[in-house]
Amino acid sequence: MDVFFALLISFAGLIHLCLINDKRRRVFQQPAYTGPRYVIAARLALFGPGLVFALAGDAAGFVIWLGTVSVIGWAIVAIVPAQWAYIAKTVKTLPHWLRQGWVFWCDAWR
Repeated sequence: MDVFFALLISFAGLIHLCLINDKRRRVFQQPAYTGPRYVIAARLALFGPGLVFALAGDAAGFVIWLGTVSVIGWAIVAIVPAQWAYIAKTVKTLPHWLRQGWVFWCDAWR
């Protein structure tokens, strides 16, 4: 269960870093990101849990964390903004209690 929470923290940092990436935004003709960047906090959120697993000697947790963050990171980057718009439109048809967090993340990618 601790790996699951570590992955949630890492994903939050990963998504924030993807949202503020100027090169990615320029390639997809999106406007420059003007909000707060919090790069150090995002990097700590991304890499901190892995460092905790490594320093605690939890090899299994570290390997699971490392593999999952790598795969999900590539999956997030592979989705283009047009696909995020389609996902957001689909998620908005879900019941309110189920779509609360999803709509925020999908709208942030457009």
